[in-house]
Amino acid sequence: CSDIPYKPFEFEDPSTPTGYTGFDIEIVDAIAKKLGLTLKVVVTNFDALQSGTALAANSCDLAASAMTITEERKKNLDFADPYYDSLQSLLVKADSGITNLAGMAGKKLGLQKGSTGKSYATKNAPEGTSLIDFSDDGKMFTALQAKQVDAILQDQPVNHQHEVDNPEYKIVETYN
Repeated sequence: CSDIPYKPFEFEDPSTPTGYTGFDIEIVDAIAKKLGLTLKVVVTNFDALQSGTALAANSCDLAASAMTITEERKKNLDFADPYYDSLQSLLVKADSGITNLAGMAGKKLGLQKGSTGKSYATKNAPEGTSLIDFSDDGKMFTALQAKQVDAILQDQPVNHQHEVDNPEYKIVETYN
C-alpha cells in the first residue's frame, strides 16, 4: 500500500509494470524481485497507512509511503530500519511575502491528514493560523496553486520536487 502521489517517493508512471515509480516503489520492487514476487501497488489513503488500518484490514502485505517512524505509529506498525532522513518544510508561492511559519498567523496552512507535518504544525503554528487537512499531496499542492491555502507544510523532498517542477514556488523554512 502506498499513498500516491508523493513525488519523488511514489508517483504514477504508466511505463512501469506496476504503473508507479519513485524512491519507495523502487526499493519495494527490488525486494519483491529478490523474493521472486511480483509487486502490486495498492493506492491507499495515508491516514489508513500510518494508523495501521490498511494492514489490519489486509488491504496489502506492507506499506511503503515515505512514513516517519514515531512512537505512536510503532504501536500499530512494525517498521523496517530507517532508510531516509527527512526534514519538514514550508512551501509558499515565491511572491507571497511569507518567509516563515511565524508569518502564518491569519493565513491558511495546508497539511496532509495523519502526517508528521500536521503534527509539527499543530504544535508550532502561530495562533490564528487555519490548519486545513488534505488527504494527499496532490490535493494539497493543487489547493496552494488555486490560492485556497497560503502555504503547505510537509516533507522537504516532496516540497523540493514542487520547487523544481514549479519555480514560482519556494521552500522558505525547514524543521527537524
